[in-house]
Amino acid sequence: MLALAAIASMALTGCYKQNPVDRNDGRDPRDPDERQEDKLAVRERTDWSIQYTGRIDKVFEGGVTEKMENFRISYNGTGYLLPLVIRPDDLTSVYKDDLADYFTYESEVLLNDAASAGKSFREMEGVLAARETSIDFRRMIHGSWEAYLVELDKSGKPTGDYASTSFSIAEEVPTEAFSRWIGTWHVTDGYSGFDIVVSDADANYLYYVDKWEQGSSVGQQMDGDRDWIYARFEDDRLVFYAQFLTNDEYDGSTVDQVFAGTYLTTNSDAVGELDWQGVDYEDAIAMTVEAEGGYILDPVKIRFDNGLEVPYNSMRYSRLWFDSEGYANWAFYNPAGVPFLPMTFTPVPETRSAAPAPVDRYQSKAAVHRYQPKTTARAQSPARTLRSR
Repeated sequence: MLALAAIASMALTGCYKQNPVDRNDGRDPRDPDERQEDKLAVRERTDWSIQYTGRIDKVFEGGVTEKMENFRISYNGTGYLLPLVIRPDDLTSVYKDDLADYFTYESEVLLNDAASAGKSFREMEGVLAARETSIDFRRMIHGSWEAYLVELDKSGKPTGDYASTSFSIAEEVPTEAFSRWIGTWHVTDGYSGFDIVVSDADANYLYYVDKWEQGSSVGQQMDGDRDWIYARFEDDRLVFYAQFLTNDEYDGSTVDQVFAGTYLTTNSDAVGELDWQGVDYEDAIAMTVEAEGGYILDPVKIRFDNGLEVPYNSMRYSRLWFDSEGYANWAFYNPAGVPFLPMTFTPVPETRSAAPAPVDRYQSKAAVHRYQPKTTARAQSPARTLRSR
C-alpha cells in the first residue's frame, strides 16, 4: 500500500536525457523540408523484383515458432538492399505518395540507428546483401500493402533504384482460443479501475482495446477520434505493447501521442525505453496470466544497459517529444485513476464474444513494419514502426 501511495504521489510529467545522434550535415531526417535541396531521383527497375509468397511458420533458435510473411526477391546489382513494406494509405497520408521522401527518410533512420548502435549500416537487421533471394517480415495485419526493394550504395544512402509490388492479405477464421478474449473486462489494482472492451482487429493476431483510461476517476483520455489501442494474441494470452498513435499539438510543439509502459525512477514515472526519436513502439508491456476468478495482467521487465531489471508499473496514454538539447519529455493524459501493474483482469458477465469493433477502424502506424527478424524471435528483435512527422 505504501509503495502504491508513493508512486501515485510522484510527478506525472518528466524528461529523460538522450544524446541525439551527431549527423554530418546537421539535418533532422524527420523534417522533409530540410531534404528538398538534394531530392532523390527514383527509378523503378523492371529487371528486379519483390514478390509476396504467403505466410509461413518460421522456427527460430530455441524452438520458438513465429508466423512470418515471406517474400522472394530478384536483384542483379552489386549494392545493398533495404526492403520496406507499407500500407498504401500510410504512404499517402505520411509521405504524400512521394517515394523519394519515403526512401530517404527510412534510409536516414537506418543510418542513425546504426550510428547509435556503433555499427555499420550493413550490420543492421533488414539490410540485405545482393545474394539474398528470400526475406521474412513479421506477421502483418490483413488488407492491402505495398512492398519496395530499395537499393543502397556503399554509404547506406538510396541510389533511387527500386522494385515494388502490391499485395493483399486475407483475414483468418477466428479460433475459439482467440474469440474467448473478446468482450468486456474489468481492470483494477484494488484502488483504481475501469471496464475495457476487447474486439476483433485481425483474427488470431490483434485485438482493438477500447476505453482504456476511462471511468469515474479518469475521464476521456484522448481529445481526438482515436480512443482505442491494439493488443496481441500470443500463446493464448492477451499481450499489451507500446504504440505510436498520432501527432498532436501540445504546449507549442508537435508531439507524438503514444501508449506506453512506465517504470518507476527516482523522481518520476519515465515512459518506456527511449531511442533517438521516441519509444521502442513494439515493446511488450504486460500480459495476462491465469489466476483464481479470472486473470492477472502481469508486467514485463525492462533490462537496462547496466544490467538492472525493473518491471513496468503502469500503461498510459502520453505525449512524448524531444527538445533541441536531446531531452525526451512526456506528459500523461490523466494524473490519476489509472491502475498500476500487476492488476486484476476479470471478465464482465454476459459480454463474451460479442463486443463490436470501434467505428473508426483506421490501421495504426504500429502495424507497419520496416524490417524482419533474421536469427532471433520477436522478443529479442523488436521491429521499428513508421511514425508521422
